[in-house]
Amino acid sequence: DAILSITGVANPKPFILHLKSFEAKVRIKRYGDHHRFTHADMQSILEKYNTMSGNRKVIITTEKDAVRLKSNPYFPPELRAVTYYLPITVTFEDEFNEGVLEQTIQQKI
Repeated sequence: DAILSITGVANPKPFILHLKSFEAKVRIKRYGDHHRFTHADMQSILEKYNTMSGNRKVIITTEKDAVRLKSNPYFPPELRAVTYYLPITVTFEDEFNEGVLEQTIQQKI
């Protein structure tokens, strides 16, 4: 199993550490915060994905980046079916507890 992580956020470290907790090889394509994905970026992502080995290969990105990828005219159609994002929601339980982060992986692209 293999994961290609695509991030364009200021601090991708917690996201990447979470992905590395899975039993899969994680490869990373890191871009700067608020990165505007170009045609060349999309070709680079496709090439990296195609060179990955494993029976099951997926791309996992942040919810923020999923919005930009989904609307990008250069995002390769063949990658849409294998691209997922990790949304993060904050739930406040009560005044004595800190916010609790709930994380799930959903296919949205």
